Amino acid sequence: MSQKKKVVYLTGAPAAGKSTLIRTLASTRPDVKVFEYGRMMSEKLSCGKATRQAISQHALRGVTDGHVTQRDIDELDAEITNWVELHNSQFHLVIGSHQVTIEPFGFRISPFAPARLNALKIDEFWLLILDSAGTLERIQRTPDGRRAPTPYQAEFHTHV
Repeated sequence: MSQKKKVVYLTGAPAAGKSTLIRTLASTRPDVKVFEYGRMMSEKLSCGKATRQAISQHALRGVTDGHVTQRDIDELDAEITNWVELHNSQFHLVIGSHQVTIEPFGFRISPFAPARLNALKIDEFWLLILDSAGTLERIQRTPDGRRAPTPYQAEFHTHV
């Protein structure tokens, strides 16, 4: 029987480098598999129902309202659980966190259901920290689809 590898949940402030870290791990560590939540949601929405238009990860970073339903989130969370069960005996796994987006009505935060989170059997949480000034500067320099937050929103989001 193989030794269980680690399951890591990666989260943090917007523009803190989560996507960069996850892509770097995927390309440099053959013993690591990654589940980049935003990219997987974009693929799910683009390939899912024929009535939907394709939507890029950059577009999802800007606004999920009207594109992502609770059912989409629940289905993708089930896929993450299955993915962990399938690969955890052979690879260390890094799961990129659910997206937090700034919508016209405020922040949209869709957490994992507690039972689903427990089923992932997470060994470590990695939190990337970036102060609000850094968030504002990075998003202004490279928006990658993100809405530019106000200074208040950047400060608030940093502490969520």
